[in-house]
Formats: sequence, structure tokens, C-alpha cells
Amino acid sequence: AGTRLTPAHVAVLGVAGLDAVRVRRRPTVALVLTGDEVVGAGRPTPGRVRDAFDPMLPAAVHALGGDVVRVVRIGDDHAAIAAAVAGPEDVVVIVGGTGRSRVDLLRRALGDAPVAFDGVAMRPGHPTLLTATVRPVLGLPGNPLAAVAALLSFLPPILDGLTSATAAPLPTAPAAEPLLGWRGTSLVPCARTADGLVPAAGARPNMLRGLAASDVLAVVPPEGAEPGTSVRVLPLPW
Repeated sequence: AGTRLTPAHVAVLGVAGLDAVRVRRRPTVALVLTGDEVVGAGRPTPGRVRDAFDPMLPAAVHALGGDVVRVVRIGDDHAAIAAAVAGPEDVVVIVGGTGRSRVDLLRRALGDAPVAFDGVAMRPGHPTLLTATVRPVLGLPGNPLAAVAALLSFLPPILDGLTSATAAPLPTAPAAEPLLGWRGTSLVPCARTADGLVPAAGARPNMLRGLAASDVLAVVPPEGAEPGTSVRVLPLPW
């Protein structure tokens, strides 16, 4: 109980003569991608941005243990957002609308739904929120690196809770170069090398270049990490 079955586990069950076992299915996930400024094809014109999430998040969610059964692209409209998060899936992951500007409408769309947390002491990804309902809604920031950092931090424990799976401890790796901290937790895109973790260039919350050059997100405590210090890492799911 609590074990995620791999092909090797299934082979062992078969060798032992067990033709059927009771399992919990993978949770279903809806991805709701918001933003009037987002375009899905071509080079974006001034004031627009290209959709970075549709090519990336469905594969990430699947690798983390969820089945994406619905992807919705909508603008900044609270009624449309409210309708999109009201589907039948086990989990809704919505991107954008978690900030505090006049066009960030997720809180209004959620109405009086109880909230487990609204904001996290981590960077990037601090404007993340989660509802405390039977069918959780995970709100991710609209910046690409921040969204991925929040997804990797919070979707796995949500899926573990829904399936009664036993969470695996995070792996660790030594820092090869100084990893800077701040007053909360820093998630730093890093490449694994023979000497340890090397932070990637171009790792601002709105950028993808550092993420594309990385293997893991280093979980850096407020005091930072000097070379040789072992830190926990979130492996990238691709």
C-alpha cells in the first residue's frame, strides 16, 4: 500500500501469479491557462507573449503522476475563469491571475472557496495559492519559471494525498558554486556536473533559458549554500 507501481513492480506481481490487484487510478487534472496577452502561434507582437505552458505543463503533470484530461486557454475574465475551474477533474491547475493587480482575477473567480494558503515564502513562485476544498485548485504564477517552480513544489504532494501514495524524500546533491539565499526558500535552476550543482544563467522568473539548461531546481535555504554543501533538489520531470 502506498507504492506507485512501476513496470518492474507489475512484472513481479505477474511472476508471483497475481493477475489482478486493486489500485488507485492516477488523478485527473485540468490545466487552465489564462491571459489576454498570450498567443499560441507565431512571433508575438509588442504587448503579447508566446504561450510557454501548453508545450510544457501537460508533459510535466503526466510525469508527476497526473492525467491531463482538459486544457483550456481563456482570457482575463473572472466569469470564464470561474466556469473553467468548476469542471469534474480531481485537480485544477490554473496559470496566471494569482498576483494582486487589477487583471489578476483568480481570487474573485474562486469566490468564497476556502483557501489553504495564499502566497508562499519561496522565490520564484511566491504568488502561489491553493484552495482547501475536496477538489483542490492550485493557482500558479504567470511567469514561466515561477509557474514550474510552484508546480514541482505543490502538485506532487497533492497527487500523493489523493492516491495515498508514500512521498519519496527529495534527493540531495553538493553545490559546486555558491548558491545564494534570501529570507525564504530559493529554487535555483542548476545543472548537475561532476563537481556538483552549477546554477544556470538566465534564471529570472519570466525566463525559460535557465530552466532549459538545467536538470534540477536546487532548494536553497535562507542562509544559502557554499561549495560542497549538500542541498535538496527537485528533479525536472523531463
